[in-house]
Amino acid sequence: MTATQSPERKKGRRARTHTPCVFQREFIKPDGTKYVGEVWHVCYPVPDPKRPGKTKMRFESSKSKRKGDAEQLLLKRRAEYANLIDPERVGGIQPTFQDFVEKIYLPESQEDKAFHKKKLVCDQLVQHFKEYKLDDITPLLIQQYHTKKRTETSPSTANRHLTILKNIFNVASSPVHRKITHGRNADIRTVKKFQEPAGRIEFYSKQEIKELKNKLKAHNELRQIVLFALYSGLRKGRVLKLRWSDVDLVHGRFQIPTDKHGDSHRVPIHPEAIKILKEREQVKQEGDVYVFVNPKTKTAYAEPPDMWDEIKGDYCFHTLRHTYISHLVMAGVDLRTVQQLAGHKTLAMTMKYAHLSPEHETNAIKRLSF
Repeated sequence: MTATQSPERKKGRRARTHTPCVFQREFIKPDGTKYVGEVWHVCYPVPDPKRPGKTKMRFESSKSKRKGDAEQLLLKRRAEYANLIDPERVGGIQPTFQDFVEKIYLPESQEDKAFHKKKLVCDQLVQHFKEYKLDDITPLLIQQYHTKKRTETSPSTANRHLTILKNIFNVASSPVHRKITHGRNADIRTVKKFQEPAGRIEFYSKQEIKELKNKLKAHNELRQIVLFALYSGLRKGRVLKLRWSDVDLVHGRFQIPTDKHGDSHRVPIHPEAIKILKEREQVKQEGDVYVFVNPKTKTAYAEPPDMWDEIKGDYCFHTLRHTYISHLVMAGVDLRTVQQLAGHKTLAMTMKYAHLSPEHETNAIKRLSF
């Protein structure tokens, strides 16, 4: 069969061919007459995920009536898959899972905002898969680990492990590393996450806020950080690394350069938060870049002062943000405004708090009149 001939076909089946080619499909009319379609197609070898080390033929329409366009597509596809069907050109010597994670994946992830959390998960993954070569880790092994992790932790934690594991294989199959084939990576991506129950939003009640303030009186630095977070609704990293250049005390606003989505926005400052900023301004040293400066390191805090662990009780720092948003909703502030103040990317994120204020639905329906 030449590169321009239509491959021999069985009725209702794909062509039985192992030769890359371009062709036009043949069709049969109801009266039995054969005719050739105008659109050109291509077929080329790709890795077979069901048979490691083997290939299968993939058929694809060029969506063009020009043979030259199909030939160009064939050349492009064969170049894309050349490295994946030649074992000698896929990453050379196969590293172990441990070597790849510790020597390549983690060093390349050090700039990630949540690197320390990623490393904790990677340490557990390495403990489980450390003896395996990358290419020996199958979807079945990953599914077994995922299921085992679910029996030990929550669905969300198990899913977090699966997400990072998939990301490791994405990096391993990238053009930069080529340690595994795209076919193997595609197989691994078929492992599904567990269904996660809707999370319960925890927040401080007004009484708990009073008790929290009383506990903080003896710890001024921590008091300023915690109350500022409570009255601003900012995430922990944004509070601890807030810069004076982002604060506009004259107009009572601060600029959030980039949030976790990469967006920036300006938000008004609550009067209580302004008080704290003015307190910080009084002790500000020349050259201070950050609002909250760790006296030991002379730079921004990496984590809240140690006493926070004793004072927070069953809550975490992010509970302060939940408290800010929850009390806005319970105060009757419309959800669109809450979204803007919280810096939520979508209204759907804010809607998680809507159940705290069923009145907004009742009031909305009362406005309807005919």
